Amino acid sequence: MEVHVGAALASASVAIGRGLFTARATFPSKFTFQARDAYSNDLEAATGGPASTPWLLQGSVTAPGGALAAYLGTDAVGAPSSGNPSGAASVPITVTYFGNGTALCEYTPRIAGEVFLSVLVAVHFGP
Repeated sequence: MEVHVGAALASASVAIGRGLFTARATFPSKFTFQARDAYSNDLEAATGGPASTPWLLQGSVTAPGGALAAYLGTDAVGAPSSGNPSGAASVPITVTYFGNGTALCEYTPRIAGEVFLSVLVAVHFGP
């Protein structure tokens, strides 16, 4: 019997590590992501295998509130936050792919406070 893995599926994939639950201002926080298909098979390559669909991992850490955004004075890419309508400040997550279906995700919070961590899996369908 031969088993073929499918495309990466966010709801079946897993993330582990302290960086998901706790972080310290100005210090790097990390977690590891394992891409899985709809049947919870670990993807063994960045594409999920020879016949699978490529996937991309993106994320950000967002701190709500205008006061925090004003204190930080920058947007997600470090540019001055001139007109942020939501009042939220965002810190990008750096993703390092290992080529075996896993990725290391790292971010550095700028100041202390409660934040929202968002991780997205994008699957590329097409040529």
